Amino acid sequence: MKDIRQDDLTEDERVLYLELFGEGDDPEEDVPGKKHHTKRGLAFFALLLIVGGCVGLYAYFATRTYRDYEVKQEVVRNDEERIGYLEYQGNLFSYSRDGASYSDFDDRLLWSESFDMENPVADVCGEYLLLYDKQRTQTILFNAAGVISEQVMNLPIVSASVSANGRIAVLMQDKETGYLQLYDADGNAAASGELHMKNTGYPIAMDLSNSGTKMLVSVLNLNDGDIKTTLSFYDFSDAGGKASNRIVANFSYADIVVPRVAFGAGDKAVAFGDDEVIFFSGGAKPKVKEEIFVPNQVKCVCCNDKYAAFVTLSDGGGEELTNILSLYTMNGKQQFEQPVDDKYTDCRLNENNEVVLLDRENVNIYTRYGIHKFSYASEDTIYEILPWDGSANYYLIRKNATDKVKLR
Repeated sequence: MKDIRQDDLTEDERVLYLELFGEGDDPEEDVPGKKHHTKRGLAFFALLLIVGGCVGLYAYFATRTYRDYEVKQEVVRNDEERIGYLEYQGNLFSYSRDGASYSDFDDRLLWSESFDMENPVADVCGEYLLLYDKQRTQTILFNAAGVISEQVMNLPIVSASVSANGRIAVLMQDKETGYLQLYDADGNAAASGELHMKNTGYPIAMDLSNSGTKMLVSVLNLNDGDIKTTLSFYDFSDAGGKASNRIVANFSYADIVVPRVAFGAGDKAVAFGDDEVIFFSGGAKPKVKEEIFVPNQVKCVCCNDKYAAFVTLSDGGGEELTNILSLYTMNGKQQFEQPVDDKYTDCRLNENNEVVLLDRENVNIYTRYGIHKFSYASEDTIYEILPWDGSANYYLIRKNATDKVKLR
């Protein structure tokens, strides 16, 4: 390696060198004890260059935007039109009213399952995937190998959720009574409870924590014509056995409906109201972490273990209507707020924490830093856009085909 002299350095490098060694020190001089000091300084200087380069590359890819894509490979799918597509354990899970299939992204079938569901809804946690028939009675629990267990409830299902250990929570309703039922991954009953609606109200939403020990239920009470929602936290661990009906916390809100609740990592939780979003801390006794009041109605919501995103309706006015997309951490800290077109009807939070807005023919992607990364209008129906192998590569799931694309 060529020896480095001060005369060989650029001005910026020379300034850094003088800060490390002082005026008059030269790496060429063979002074006792200085050679080792010089090598350490040069190693530190090289490390700074590497770190600076990495930071620069990260900033480049984190803020880069795209307006088109190149199809690297088109895979024609033979499946019928599905209700839902989702990435599951590195492959593609799709489902409709009469069955589900699990394939790789080259459309090689791994397995399929037939069933009859009127309104199938999917919930995924870790290596488990639950399908349930909302307002009917069937649930099916899957892993990457296929069906694990299947249940037929004796009452209509309001909501169901699966945890990372395969525990299933099912919320059912029969006239004036709501029923909560827990099952293990093999379909064995683990716990149960009742909600008498004359006293408490109508349960409208529920979610089970990743650990399978906590459950959050949203109950709507319409007594005397006044709207009130109660959010109840249940604890099915040993600690929860000391609480009445295993309810460890209750939070009541007047004049608000909460149709969606969800858990994140560390038993943190979020409740999406019609004009308010509430974040709760984890722990043995949940507490309100942040309350976000929105000026207009919440239009659509999505969340994962780390973040929660929602779109609120605009006030109107002007020739082009815009809504507001907001992203928060599960601690209730805002990441960004951006105006978006009002035509988008659905939102997603991908595993890489990017927010995706869809309306079947149009797709927009926002990074967690608020960068509008990608916008595209298609002549085909777009069901999903899923990241793979790098920041610019995606699977574009459209009608009858899966495209492996590179943004540009």
